[in-house]
Amino acid sequence: MLYKQSNLSSIKEKSIEYCNYYTQILYTKQKFTKQNQIEKLVFAPIGSNILHLGNALHRALKQNKRLVISPGSSIKDRKFVQKHNKQFCSNHKIEPWILQRYDNNYDEKNPWNIWFKDLAENESETLPGDIELLKIQRRLQELRKTLGNHATLLEWAICVDYVTHFNSTTLNYLFNHKIVNSRESATVHVRRGDACSEDLQTRDPFRNYHDLNVYINHMQAFYKNW
Repeated sequence: MLYKQSNLSSIKEKSIEYCNYYTQILYTKQKFTKQNQIEKLVFAPIGSNILHLGNALHRALKQNKRLVISPGSSIKDRKFVQKHNKQFCSNHKIEPWILQRYDNNYDEKNPWNIWFKDLAENESETLPGDIELLKIQRRLQELRKTLGNHATLLEWAICVDYVTHFNSTTLNYLFNHKIVNSRESATVHVRRGDACSEDLQTRDPFRNYHDLNVYINHMQAFYKNW
């Protein structure tokens, strides 16, 4: 949807209002709704699970349900792991793959809660009355007429943000490792473990691989010229 320049200010205000009301609906339903929508994490990187849960939460809210993560993995993923173990002589018991990044703790019942808050845990203290909720939902419908597809994008972004709220343990860890420097800092993410072995002998033939020193040398050169 394209907006005229003169309407951008109004659109911004309505977008903020829409986000505030939708967030209130989300927090209320996730904390107080009785009917659950059950989802399992998938055998995929954590980013894929974030999108998976964000989409699932968005669907659950439309059906007046709250999203709950179920322990374990799907039959499809279990078959994939079995095939992977047989093909590569590995011994993964991953439920789901994100546990490969957590001290080989493959049997955690709800691995999402290792890093993130439980999806029913939020700051909503009271359940708004039926009349108040009805007013909020009617206002959201009015705003959707102006925002169009933009409203759906805002909803999806709020849902993805919700499922990635760090728990207190993760926040404390991040705080203790926070870089305090007068200059801006740059970091590099070195992929390890899933695409090649530690000694670089066993590797995916369709990717390029480098020793850690290569990364360090490039970062030092970047730092000097920054």
